[in-house]
Order: sequence, then structure tokens, then C-alpha cells
Amino acid sequence: MAYNQVNHLRKVLEIQEITKIETERGVTQIWVYKHRIKEIYFISYSTFCNYMGIPAKAKLKALGEEV
Repeated sequence: MAYNQVNHLRKVLEIQEITKIETERGVTQIWVYKHRIKEIYFISYSTFCNYMGIPAKAKLKALGEEV
């Protein structure tokens, strides 16, 4: 697969992990987006929501990448 797809999936996985850690603390996903994701990754809220629906870990494993 394309090199860029692997990088994209790694970025998605990183965002998902940040969101998981923060929501376990008890904050909402919108708070995570506004205070942790938006400032670093410069993505819109709809892109953030799309990223939450991507099975990045499974796709990386299918591509043979280390997770």
C-alpha cells in the first residue's frame, strides 16, 4: 500500500488514543477536540468525527505495520 496511507492511519490512531485516554477521565469528545486535537492537528470537527469511525489499528495490522 501507499506510504501516505500508513502515515494517515498512524495519525488517526494517535488521535483515537488521545481521545480514549481523555474520555476515560470523564470529559466529552467535543472537549477533547476543542482542547487537545484542534490545536495540534488543525482538523475540523467533522474530520475528527470521521477519524473516530476509522478502524485504524486493524487497517495497520492488515498492512503489516507495527501498532
